[in-house]
Amino acid sequence: EQIAVAQGTGMAAGKVLSRVDPLCIVNTLFPSQTVVHRNDPDWLQNMTGAGHFLYPVHISQAFLFPSTLAASLMLMLMRWFSRRYGDVFAIVDMCVSDTPLTGSEQQLWYAIACLNGDQHPDSVGCRCKFILATLSCEHLSLPFSEVTAVTQYCLRQADVSAACR
Repeated sequence: EQIAVAQGTGMAAGKVLSRVDPLCIVNTLFPSQTVVHRNDPDWLQNMTGAGHFLYPVHISQAFLFPSTLAASLMLMLMRWFSRRYGDVFAIVDMCVSDTPLTGSEQQLWYAIACLNGDQHPDSVGCRCKFILATLSCEHLSLPFSEVTAVTQYCLRQADVSAACR
């Protein structure tokens, strides 16, 4: 993950000046490698602000506190890319908004679409949680098919871990 804790500050910094995509490897059921595009002009154009997020670290050093919707989305994406589905499931509730998304938030929102290829049962459970979290958000359109996600969940329900149900 791209999160580094600054010494003695109780803050963690995550760089967002690069687009991160899952690496598609043929004949790999659950790929976990990512490709970082540090100079993608379209991605950089939509990123507003300083280009990084500061995450306050809980005193137990067990978890982070995202301070904005964009920070929550980025944290969720990094956890999803690293296949930490239990963490993703917990973060999903922080990744919805009742107001229109900014350019950088919308860009991070639609980056979730590149995770459609992840067919791990817990990933399917996370997508279903995303559907439930966004039911009341009329202006948010999901970057994946709701019907497909629910169908996959029904077929794999026995394989989904307790943390992602």
